[in-house]
Amino acid sequence: MKNRNLLELVEHPISSQFGSDYRGAVLVRRLDGDPPDRAARGLDLGRKTDGATDVITFVSDRTWDVSDASNKPLGKAQRVGRTSTNPPPGTTLFDAGGEGWAADLSTLPEACWIWAPGVTGRTPSANLATFQFTKRLSLDAVPESATISIAADDYAEIFVNERLIGVIGSTDDGVRAHEAQSSLHVFDMKPCLIRGANTIRILVRNGPETFSGVPEADYSQNPAGLVVGGKVTFARD
Repeated sequence: MKNRNLLELVEHPISSQFGSDYRGAVLVRRLDGDPPDRAARGLDLGRKTDGATDVITFVSDRTWDVSDASNKPLGKAQRVGRTSTNPPPGTTLFDAGGEGWAADLSTLPEACWIWAPGVTGRTPSANLATFQFTKRLSLDAVPESATISIAADDYAEIFVNERLIGVIGSTDDGVRAHEAQSSLHVFDMKPCLIRGANTIRILVRNGPETFSGVPEADYSQNPAGLVVGGKVTFARD
């Protein structure tokens, strides 16, 4: 349950009587008296009304589509973590020693660190591993404001409707790479958003073996991850 009006399906039996896998599907209950266009704003998103504004939110979770560096689809993101971050049950652990992923997520309480599906701490070739994470938004109006907050290990490029709006981290500067995962970085999405279909795409690249000190390091030796939150605000009619 995302909230009392929003249900997200995050698991699906391996062997199912159904012909399709509905992981990532979101069901939205429209409140009585809530105009259809306002309900549509909340589809696949968290939504709330606050005085003179409507606000929709999204976070990194298992609904994001993942592809590799060549755009080959890989499925949905998985929740990942490190022991130092005290992740919730069901999280795939990259049990690296030391501190990391210290970004303060108190402003994104539903967000989790994510990475490509099927990767575990023992998966090799973590060095410079590159994946793309995509979220699609359908907006019934141009927003009054829109921001996205992001932290990543170790480098990320943020695109909105294929326009680059921000870059964080580094794969050749350890200080910048550490800073990218240690705090949230906020970027303005409003100039790139349009009424109708919108796409947020984040390319994330892990650091090289020089960061871990281990050739062909696995993910327990050279972890990688992404955490994101977004907020889109509309003036009420």
